Amino acid sequence: MIAALVLEPLELWWAQRNSPELRGLPLVTSEQNRVIHATPEARREGVVPGMALSGARLRCQALRVVEVSEAELQAAWESVLNELHGLSPFLDGSRRGRLLLRVSAAEARMVAESYRVRVGHATTCEIAELAALSARAGSCRVLPEGSETHFLAKLPLRFLKGVGLSGYSLQRLGWLGLTSAGELASWRPGQLRAFLGGEARLLGPYLHGPRRERLPLAQPPRALKRQIRFEEPVFEPGPLEAAVERLAGALEEALAGRASGRLTLSAEVTGVQMRATRFAKKPLRARREIALLAGLALADTGAAPVGIEALSLELPEPALVARQGSLWLARERREAAWEELLGRFPRAAVEVEWLDPYAESSDLAWRWRRPAVGEEHADEQERWQGEPTEQERTERGRWQDGPSERESDRNERALTRDPPGLDAKGVKREANPATGSGGRGEGQARTRELVLR
Repeated sequence: MIAALVLEPLELWWAQRNSPELRGLPLVTSEQNRVIHATPEARREGVVPGMALSGARLRCQALRVVEVSEAELQAAWESVLNELHGLSPFLDGSRRGRLLLRVSAAEARMVAESYRVRVGHATTCEIAELAALSARAGSCRVLPEGSETHFLAKLPLRFLKGVGLSGYSLQRLGWLGLTSAGELASWRPGQLRAFLGGEARLLGPYLHGPRRERLPLAQPPRALKRQIRFEEPVFEPGPLEAAVERLAGALEEALAGRASGRLTLSAEVTGVQMRATRFAKKPLRARREIALLAGLALADTGAAPVGIEALSLELPEPALVARQGSLWLARERREAAWEELLGRFPRAAVEVEWLDPYAESSDLAWRWRRPAVGEEHADEQERWQGEPTEQERTERGRWQDGPSERESDRNERALTRDPPGLDAKGVKREANPATGSGGRGEGQARTRELVLR
């Protein structure tokens, strides 16, 4: 057997559960100064959904407006799922405000009394939901097996509004003289589609079937929770801040790199749980961020002046946060490999640094240099790049002092003896700081080519 729980409107039900003194008072929820939901006490005063909030206050002087945030609603629904999962693991809470679970008739009555909600108990999910919509708050309507047809024949047509029938369609069906759901169930599916349009698809499983007889094995929502209990009620803000910091540190350690987008703080005051939930602007993973948001939630509860006996923080559905990867993976891998190579073998490679590709002389066009040379290797590179070796000095002396001197040797000697500001033809050229010793002219280079020695 399947039990269907109707907690709608969830905002009003959650407000009355947290504050039992609100039970029996005319309550409404509003959006853009319009009434969205109203309790039966408010409806008896003439307050209906859709009317202006100012008009509703004129009709009912004792009217109370309930404001519940989206974060608190989601946290409330997850807490209900966790509680009822302990009663039965076979449940379906895909629609917020309505819950289906597999329990016995006695357990369904117990849930209706403890949660003060409307409960229906039947063999199929659709009939149990209709039975719950027709029941009163805090009561359970049990339908034995085989009584579905008789139940639909007696069910007033207005209860189908809870499963997809609009008010305008209900009015049109009233013009035809229909008063019960059984009379509408006698219509063929084609007639329903022709008269109701898209609403026929929603009403089809409730009137004709197929109906569900099984529920999935659900997993409770994952959450990280840490709690601390005080020996005596705490009123001062100092111990509370220290307790929040301690709980935030424990949650940061339990997250282990994961993150959560919502935080729920629960404060126990004389056996009553006072809760507050807040959404985070960015994923919560650090201790400082968790403590800051928990401090704001603690102020929302207003429990500090009353005396807090226990304090708990909860982060629902922790998960790893996706990160944007680099757009240049090949470049990063090449640079990493290059740095690793030079780190192990500093003299393993040299570069060709182009100074002026259009220069007539090769010594002005390019030069050798070692990449990634630090300050400690600057002198070594100067000696390696600027000073000639002993063999070069010997060869140069033989060219200059030999008996047979060719024209090319004379030109080479003239080049070596030219002053710094003149070239081989005596034309004045600008000094290029990049050609000096020390390899400081990296900004003058146009391209670089890697040559492995």
